Amino acid sequence: MYWQKSDKFLWSNSLVGGVALFIVSFLLAGLWAGSAQAAAPPYRLGVLLVGDNRQEPFAGLQEGLAEHRRESGVVHLFEVRNAQGERKLLPELARELVAARPDVLIAGGGVEADALRTATAGTDIPVVFLAVSSAVARGLAQSMLSSGNNFTGIDTNDTELTEKRLWLLQKIFPQKKRITILNMPSIPPSVKSCELARQVAPALGQKVTVIDVENAALIGEALARIDNTNCDLLLLVPVPWDKTVLSNIFADLRGKGIPVMGFELAQIESGATFAYAASRFAAGKQATRLVHKILHGTAPRDIPLETPDKIEFIINRRALQTLGLTLPRPIWKMADQVVDQELN
Repeated sequence: MYWQKSDKFLWSNSLVGGVALFIVSFLLAGLWAGSAQAAAPPYRLGVLLVGDNRQEPFAGLQEGLAEHRRESGVVHLFEVRNAQGERKLLPELARELVAARPDVLIAGGGVEADALRTATAGTDIPVVFLAVSSAVARGLAQSMLSSGNNFTGIDTNDTELTEKRLWLLQKIFPQKKRITILNMPSIPPSVKSCELARQVAPALGQKVTVIDVENAALIGEALARIDNTNCDLLLLVPVPWDKTVLSNIFADLRGKGIPVMGFELAQIESGATFAYAASRFAAGKQATRLVHKILHGTAPRDIPLETPDKIEFIINRRALQTLGLTLPRPIWKMADQVVDQELN
C-alpha cells in the first residue's frame, strides 16, 4: 500500500508538474511571439487617389486591414497622394510614391493604376487596384487569371455591365428610347462602354447618342445640348467624375425631367435616379485579401484578378418623386435596395 500510495503520489506530482511546465511554456511562447510581433516593422502602403471620389474604396480597404490588425496585431501605415481631381498630377504623385519604396502600392481606380503602371516600370513593387473597369482591355493585366506583371486587384466589370444597365432601363421605361451618354475619350472603359451600348441598344429598341466630354470644364456645354426634346435618359459610363460635377449634372437633368442610371452606388448619394453596380466600399474591402497575399510573399502575377462579390440594383425613390415618375410594381421587386437620398 505504501508503494502504491507513493507511486500514485509521485505520478500526481509528475502530472501537475507537466501541466505547470506546459502552461509556463505556453505563456513564455506567447510573450515571445507577442514581443516579436510588436518588434516587427509595420507594412508600408503607398496610396494613389485621383480625388475624393476614391475615398469610398480606400475606406473599405482601411476597414479590412483594421480588422486584420485586430486579429493579428499587424500594423499598416498609409502614405496617401490625392490629386484632388487634377488628373495631370497623377504621374508625378505616382513617382513620389514609387520613390518611397512601399511594400505595396494601392491604386484607387483605373487612372491611378495607369499612372502607377508607368511609374513602377523597371521595379518589382506590387500594385493592387481597388476598383478598375476593364483591367485587361486597358492593358493592366494579360488576363483575369494572371496579370503577368506586378499588378492585381478588383475588376468592377463596369464596361460589361453597360448592357445590363440598358436592359434595366428598357424594363423600367419601355417608352423612353433615347439614351444619352457622356463619354470621356481618354478613358478606355468609357470608350468601350459607348461601343458596347451602340451595339446592344438597337435590339432593345433604344437609340444611343454619345457626347464627348474630355474634362469637367466642358460639362456645361454638353448639358446645354441635352433636353427632353432629344433625350429620355442619361446613362453614365466609367468616368472618374468627382461628386461636385456629378451633383451639377444630376441637378441640371432633374430640372429637365431626365432620369439617370449610374455605374457606382455612390452616385445615388449625388442624386442619380438608379444605379446598378458593385459597392466601391465593398470592393476596397475585398481587395484586403489580395494585399494580405502579397504581404505574405505571393507575387501579384500569381494572384488572379477578382470581380465584385455582389452587384446591386438601387432605386432612389426621392429622385423619382422629384421627377414625378412612378414605377410598375415588378420593378420595385427587382431592386436590391430602395433609398430616399436627399437631393442637393
